[in-house]
Amino acid sequence: MPTASGSGTLGQIQRLLEEGTFTGVSDARLLERFVTRRDEAAFTALVERHGAMVRNTCRAVLKDPSAADDAFQATFVLLFRKGGSIQGCEALGGWLHRVAYRVALQAGAAAARRRDVESAAGGLRVAESPAPDDLGGLLHEEIERLPERLRLPLVLCDLEGMTRDQAAERLGWSEGALRGRLAKGRQLLRNRLTRRGITLAVPLAPPGAVPKPLVTTTVQAVAGGASGAAAALVKAFSRGWILTRLKVAGAAVLVLGTTLAAMSYESDPIDPDQPIKEQEASARQVPKAPVVPTNEPTDHVVGRIVDLEGRPVAGAMVNVKWLYTPPDGKLDAWIDTIKRLGKEPYGLNLNHTRERFSASTGRDGRFRIDAMPRDRIAVASIAGPGIETTEVYILTRDVPTIRTKDPQLVDGRAIIYYGARFDHAAAPARPIVGTIRDQDTGAPIPGVHITGMPILSGSLIPTHDVEATSDAQGRYQIQGLSLSRGIRLFTEAPIGQPYVNCTFDSPAVEPKPGPFTFDLALKRGILVRGRLTDKATGRPLEGKVIYHAFRDNAYLGEFPNSQQNTQVNRVPISGSDGRFTIAALPGRGLIAARANEERYLHGLGIDSIKGFDRALRAFNTYPYYFIPSDQHVIAEINSAPGKDVVDLNLEADPGRTVTGTMVDPDGQPLLFGNGVEVRTLDVFQNPQQTPGNPTFVVTGLPSGRYRLDFIHRGRKLAGSLALRGDETDPLTAQLQPWGTVIGRVVDEEGKPRTDVEIFSTTRERPDPEAGDLVEKPTVDGEGRFRIEGLVPGVKYDALGSAPKKATGPILKSVQVEPGEVKDLGDVVLPTWKKDQN
Repeated sequence: MPTASGSGTLGQIQRLLEEGTFTGVSDARLLERFVTRRDEAAFTALVERHGAMVRNTCRAVLKDPSAADDAFQATFVLLFRKGGSIQGCEALGGWLHRVAYRVALQAGAAAARRRDVESAAGGLRVAESPAPDDLGGLLHEEIERLPERLRLPLVLCDLEGMTRDQAAERLGWSEGALRGRLAKGRQLLRNRLTRRGITLAVPLAPPGAVPKPLVTTTVQAVAGGASGAAAALVKAFSRGWILTRLKVAGAAVLVLGTTLAAMSYESDPIDPDQPIKEQEASARQVPKAPVVPTNEPTDHVVGRIVDLEGRPVAGAMVNVKWLYTPPDGKLDAWIDTIKRLGKEPYGLNLNHTRERFSASTGRDGRFRIDAMPRDRIAVASIAGPGIETTEVYILTRDVPTIRTKDPQLVDGRAIIYYGARFDHAAAPARPIVGTIRDQDTGAPIPGVHITGMPILSGSLIPTHDVEATSDAQGRYQIQGLSLSRGIRLFTEAPIGQPYVNCTFDSPAVEPKPGPFTFDLALKRGILVRGRLTDKATGRPLEGKVIYHAFRDNAYLGEFPNSQQNTQVNRVPISGSDGRFTIAALPGRGLIAARANEERYLHGLGIDSIKGFDRALRAFNTYPYYFIPSDQHVIAEINSAPGKDVVDLNLEADPGRTVTGTMVDPDGQPLLFGNGVEVRTLDVFQNPQQTPGNPTFVVTGLPSGRYRLDFIHRGRKLAGSLALRGDETDPLTAQLQPWGTVIGRVVDEEGKPRTDVEIFSTTRERPDPEAGDLVEKPTVDGEGRFRIEGLVPGVKYDALGSAPKKATGPILKSVQVEPGEVKDLGDVVLPTWKKDQN
């Protein structure tokens, strides 16, 4: 029975395990991985899986081993180039056999033409290639002529060596149907060979291992290194035959067809029962124009959910959870942007609403969602029996599928945007079951909330709608996670239980029927109990409290699964009495509380706790640094093992409150509104200002020196209030014409630099004398910059940053007078050198 392993296994999950080992991974998925990710290992698996059959076919037609290897190589190059036109990739073996046979025929015909030319010129004769009426050629010619439903089982069983069970599963047929069609195909093949004077007295050539060097050179050929002869075969074959007519019948259209849409065009499918000669004649006819989706918005979404074998999934639910609207209400500009930049909807300028739409699939796997608003980006979850729960993006317009890569995703995953008509291939998912127990006593733990996700490099966010809660016996069951990439489960014990949030990993496992058992063990920690109150009034406060363990905590090794990741130990604080209870580890750690009201000082208690890194403005906690600046109060705990409860009361300090009025240079009141604001040194302060009113209120200010800045963009005015801590309200902030700094960024040779970004210098803590830039400056095509909105009398520092780590100062304690435009001239930002760190 598998046991839980720590999150450290993330570093051990290699690229090949992202979607499982290649045993059992479908042909469609392997081909997709290579085309979209340039994953040579995936394509190598395809070559090794089908290579023996392809090589035997080529050698049956071509007696010259070198020529057969060239045809072998050309076949797989064509697979890569034309893979998007294949329908039903789970019958890929039949497609490869057909292509291999015809490439070999073409190679034989080319060799015959060369012999004729060389004979006429008196040259040397090359090795003979077989005539089409040789046994090997005739055998594969007759296999080619079989109807598709009879040809496919014969190729898979007799040429690729599959068992009947394996072939039936690959084709999505019952074993009885496959057995009958295989027998009928063999009999028809014997009859046709007999009519041509050939008796098939021995089985067809069994598959064998393809030499490793041939596999390697073939994969290299796909990447552009095909031999001269193989490249010529590919070119001639592509020109002389319409590959988009070679569609494998008898299996469902998979998403791969849309994934590779840029390399393929749809045409009418060939009748699998049509004789091969008639098929070739049909392929030579002028094809119909491809069906181009209309660019008009649609008000419904239709699609089909299939598994990786192309079989329809009945009873799957498609739930639209969010709808995003482009700024102009149309998808045109947004689609262009997404193709150029590659981002998920959350990273774009979109408005969203939480409108709900849903549908379920019928027996054929199809669904339809009506009354969808037009020209939207829908975020939908797809879940169903035996399939992986996943989140997809759907454009409510009839457009082709868009596949792009988000540069913010570090694991190389692609983002797919379906059009309003699409097929979705869902990975298989087994139920995950287990029992959650106390690590030391073995007692079951009820009420534990479990979420999960597949193991993905760089991601720690649980999959939406994949969750469960353990019952009274500690048992749980989770649906919707594919085991092919490994799984990660997050546990959150009920409030009041002494178990910190934990993470458990299980490596990838082979797909098989039935549940997957994954038992979890939680180690008992301690409970921290207390109250959060207002320091000035004693009033209980509502909010949240969190826990972090220090990295040097001596007891971390006893809690190997206590990496909180995104699931930080966080519990609510009751507003009625301000009480909280949170689980923690023994040893050194931090408890931090944040009230729901924004009127309190931030970071109270930092200075009294050892280990605060002022450069990073963070504590070195496990498994990542804790930044306390957005918390109202922080306290250290350090409990010895064996102590069940630690009592801790926290007080939030409201600090100072100042009020005042803003006036212009003539002393006339200035009204707050668009482009008018109070700026504080701490981003967590929340000044209160009423549009149409000249007064302001700022709460949560520290005692001592502080500064408030005021900006009026409409009139280009700026000013500040230097606070000492003993002022009497109300205060008056008088604004003056703001200052401006101009200059030009150049390199060491005086040439303008246009690749520079300018931004305010980061400080360890708020500086009452230093200011931040109001807007991010831009650098034009001549290296010139203009920085406006500077408060007179305030010092400004700014850095310039260019690609390759070239960074240097642009402003150094620069001050301006009211209305001044200060020209800094040329500011040198050195060019980055390779030997620079």
